[in-house]
Amino acid sequence: MSSYDLSMKYVLDSRENIDICIDENDMHIIAFASLGQEIGRIELDEGESCYHIRWMYLDKLGDKYLRQGIGEACLKFFKETYDCCITAAYDTGITNDYGDYLTGDAPSFISKMRDKGIVQP
Repeated sequence: MSSYDLSMKYVLDSRENIDICIDENDMHIIAFASLGQEIGRIELDEGESCYHIRWMYLDKLGDKYLRQGIGEACLKFFKETYDCCITAAYDTGITNDYGDYLTGDAPSFISKMRDKGIVQP
């Protein structure tokens, strides 16, 4: 985590500290557990006026870190850091021309993030 200039702490209800880091070279938001293991990441592509979520997962260490607010904290941190908008695919079940699609918990997560204004409709 020390290799990332842009990072923040996020505390789970269990009081575990999560490190959220932005890799500016690849435009990834990476979440790390308290012992430094990668929980997952959100990969973004820069568009004309927004960043687009291309791929995301937060289950590299299993389901333990899902539905803990980490994904929302990642997107808020990125959005505030870059003062930008974020977009994502709609749930069609088919890979779109951009090469992304939503699977697993992603459709409901993205829907909630749109409702909260974190991801653009």
